[in-house]
Amino acid sequence: MIKVDKFARLKESLHASAGTARDVLMTKDPEAKAAGRKRIEELRTVGSGLLDEFNEMVVPQEARDLLNVIVDTQPLYNKRIDDAFAMNERGDVDAAVKLLADEVKKLQETILTAADDSSAMQREIARALAERAQADSRSSSALMFGLALTMLAVGGTVTWLLVRSLSRALGAEPTVLSSAAQRVASGDLNPVAGAAGAPIGSVLASLGEMQMGLAAIVRQVHASSDSIATGSAEIATGNADLSQRTEEQASGL
Repeated sequence: MIKVDKFARLKESLHASAGTARDVLMTKDPEAKAAGRKRIEELRTVGSGLLDEFNEMVVPQEARDLLNVIVDTQPLYNKRIDDAFAMNERGDVDAAVKLLADEVKKLQETILTAADDSSAMQREIARALAERAQADSRSSSALMFGLALTMLAVGGTVTWLLVRSLSRALGAEPTVLSSAAQRVASGDLNPVAGAAGAPIGSVLASLGEMQMGLAAIVRQVHASSDSIATGSAEIATGNADLSQRTEEQASGL
């Protein structure tokens, strides 16, 4: 995109050239005329440099059409000023002044109008680019916000699934499991609270099954101990009866 200030510089060079050309026609001082002609050449160099820059830039077709008006008119504008100088040198000052006031002025106005239109177009392009940048920024912000919400939702879902899976695997809160394990380890073989309703395969269910197994073993040990005690008592009683009969037989002999 062409910067607006370059069109302003082009317009300044045109105004300066027109003013200097009038001064050259009006003065009779040869040195002033030579200085004016030199100044005009310098201004033309500046203008040509700006036009070269314009031609190298990529612009929309409508802007290119306006640039072509400037590029096509500038050489004729310069030539007609030179024609006015030639008339002046031949002594036809009035014709030279009339050429500047009529044809050269119209050519200048054509270039200035194209430059003004180009400046307006560049400002419009800049405004459109700024609005587009703002729209893209808003769109990007909305997209980032949406992505953040999505990531938050996914993170929350994953966390919930992990907690749910862990809770299912444990069957109860870690503090509850620790308390139950400590009770079983200390010899409390009462049913573990909540074990019956815990998910199959969970730590709490397994702890409940272990408690039930230990309780069954203890009951078997108690039953075996009772059986042994009963058998021992029966043996002792039998021994006592045998001793008594033996003594009775010995007394009979």
